[in-house]
Amino acid sequence: MSKISATMYGQKVRKAMYKYEIWFEGQCIIDSDNVDTEFESEEEAMEEALEVVEDRIQEWKDDGCYNGETLEDFDIRVKEI
Repeated sequence: MSKISATMYGQKVRKAMYKYEIWFEGQCIIDSDNVDTEFESEEEAMEEALEVVEDRIQEWKDDGCYNGETLEDFDIRVKEI
């Protein structure tokens, strides 16, 4: 996906892109940079991050490692890159 969306007066104009980080117990456990994913809007990044957290919680349940964690236990940070 190209970060360049237009040319204005002979200069390239960079379209804002976003990434997310998912923090749990003070540690960044997932960074969308690590999977080389960029999002065109903050909302798109947040939606994806929420799905990833829900998947992680389900993995913990399936593995018998679930300790009652909910979405509120995670800190999702969306950043412009």
